[in-house]
Amino acid sequence: MPTNRPPSIAREDYLQTILQLSEENIPVIRARLAERLKVSAPSVSEAIRGLADDGLVEIDDRGLITLTVSGLAMAENIVRRHRVAERILTDLLGMSWSEAHEEAHRLEHGLSDRVVDLAVAVLGNPTTCPHGSPIPGSAYVDPASLPLSELTSGDSFRVERIGESIEFRPEIMEYLDTGGLKPEVTARVASTSPDGTFSVEVADSSLAVGPYVTDQIHVTKV
Repeated sequence: MPTNRPPSIAREDYLQTILQLSEENIPVIRARLAERLKVSAPSVSEAIRGLADDGLVEIDDRGLITLTVSGLAMAENIVRRHRVAERILTDLLGMSWSEAHEEAHRLEHGLSDRVVDLAVAVLGNPTTCPHGSPIPGSAYVDPASLPLSELTSGDSFRVERIGESIEFRPEIMEYLDTGGLKPEVTARVASTSPDGTFSVEVADSSLAVGPYVTDQIHVTKV
């Protein structure tokens, strides 16, 4: 039976991470949560047990964790706050695109729904965060993107979204930022290597992108 336990930063982090992993089509199991949140396996088990007791998640016999209807509503609210916070930091305060994710994580927990609504209006009703992930509750339309890794040499593309996994890798984010490979940018696959590395032309520069990153950059062909 749900206990209506008051929200906490840690519980919000778990709900947010479950939704983000689901968005990336990554099976949500305890090991993935421990890896993403950088906590111990026993800590994950205890947290998930509490979320299940409160009716926010369900765990099947394979150990897969899914959000319930109420859990999804809470998770979407948290993710909305996070992605709007990123927009506040980049669009209004001029923070670097590659730094916004980590700073927004600190900011999101202190934003009320009213402040988020006001910020959305000031920002012009954005539908995505600066990295291209949809803002829950917005008028986002899925562009039917595919991973950059599925393109071939000579293909031109538009970057739609940078996968959430990369946002946790600041060194990769800074590399992409410096190279100009980010959402709304049009680029071209100059060549590919047998090891899966892509040489990508962006404006007047080029950068090499390895297979882990090409799997996480979502694009549409142009």
